[in-house]
Amino acid sequence: PTPRDGSISCTICAAVRIGWLGFLSVRNSVLSWIAGCFGKRQRPTPPSEFSWISVMGKPILNEDGSCTIASCTMCIEAQHRLAFERVNGRGSFTFKAKVPAELKKACSKRGIWNREDGADIREILKAIAQKGGVLTERVPNNIKLPISGYHCLHDIGGFQLMRLICAHGPVIGILWAELDDYDRAIGDIVYRRTPMEYRFPNSGAYHAVVCFGYKYDPQREELHIRVMDNHAEDGPLRWISFAALEEFYLPLIPEPVELHKLRRKKKREEHSVSAYVTHSMVTLEKKLMTWIRCRELDRFYKPRQQDVFLLDNKHTLTR
Repeated sequence: PTPRDGSISCTICAAVRIGWLGFLSVRNSVLSWIAGCFGKRQRPTPPSEFSWISVMGKPILNEDGSCTIASCTMCIEAQHRLAFERVNGRGSFTFKAKVPAELKKACSKRGIWNREDGADIREILKAIAQKGGVLTERVPNNIKLPISGYHCLHDIGGFQLMRLICAHGPVIGILWAELDDYDRAIGDIVYRRTPMEYRFPNSGAYHAVVCFGYKYDPQREELHIRVMDNHAEDGPLRWISFAALEEFYLPLIPEPVELHKLRRKKKREEHSVSAYVTHSMVTLEKKLMTWIRCRELDRFYKPRQQDVFLLDNKHTLTR
């Protein structure tokens, strides 16, 4: 077949897939409406053990009180990898977050971070959103991984967190880290909550980590959260009791990175009607897939609107 025939066949295939996706979305909308009118649609139950280790990148080392900056950078990279690979296939995301030296300088100049006191994670997420995202390394291209805001959770149950991680991927967790006990929490040792009356400034500090998995211990009736730390080259990976984690933050990804940004150099595009139609159909198909997936994920776990902070057109975060 000629190149033109191949382009036409690709266009027809894309049109057929879009029609099928459109049918599924309409069918699901009708079923949701019927369920809302005549009964409750049961939400899926998350598994008792789950992990997103496959979307986690390398740990970013925190040597100067920058655990919030390191955790935000790691979590945003993981969220973008998850969003991209849900559309383009596992292992297709090759971007790696750059060590956030420039972000540290910017936050230091703004007065929202210093080596002694650390930073408020909300201010760091706001700064990342306003700067256009997390900067990546030059291979394959130095682009930014943007966020449109974040979802903050203060009072959340263990079952809710399981559903949140399972549906939406890694989140940032905040806990009080008692220095001696926390450092010993490696391997299968689980770090547990330090009561408020035993927390002293010289014995520990609030710490930010990335929560990417969990498992439920039926013997102790405890939920253990799997985290990637920022204390060493390997993280390390730790188990932390759910009761020890006090707050959670989910960075909101506007949409997956466009596939063409993976290329080192832009290829010469074919300027023809069939090529334009094919590109438009494929783009529409991906947007429809993303919309259907996001709608189903919201059914699995939908954040409360009062806990969502979005970046508006004036580059400020609002509820």
